[in-house]
Amino acid sequence: MATLSATLLDTVTWYNSARDTYANIQGAVASSNLYHNDTFIMVGQRFVSPYWDEFWVLRSGLRFDLSPLPDGTYITAATLKLDGFGDSSTDNFDITIVGGVFGDPPVHADYNDGLAVSFGSINSSTYAAGWNNITVNAAGLVYLNDAISTGEVRL
Repeated sequence: MATLSATLLDTVTWYNSARDTYANIQGAVASSNLYHNDTFIMVGQRFVSPYWDEFWVLRSGLRFDLSPLPDGTYITAATLKLDGFGDSSTDNFDITIVGGVFGDPPVHADYNDGLAVSFGSINSSTYAAGWNNITVNAAGLVYLNDAISTGEVRL
């Protein structure tokens, strides 16, 4: 079995912050901020201020180059490895891999456009500084194998 490290082509973090309920921020149709091609991504949620009822919800997307894979390649296992800075969230949450449908370049309206199917996850309670591995599940492997023909994958 061969091992390939896919080349990261692009990063994006959508960040929503507002004086609103958590449900409204979580389900918003667009982000209030967008960071494109940073050297890091951010994910999480945080209740910032009891005085303003302000919540933050951060989501990120990654775009990988699959073009080095030879024709006929079939991926049988995959792991997304995140080099973590740490966990500063106020509540535990799942860091979930989903298929990305964000634009090129990404826009604020891409904030809530991830596919609803989970391709693997870890809980933030186990996330730490250093390497954090998320094993891609069977649905994610189907998604990756379908993406080989396009030469890139967005998560």
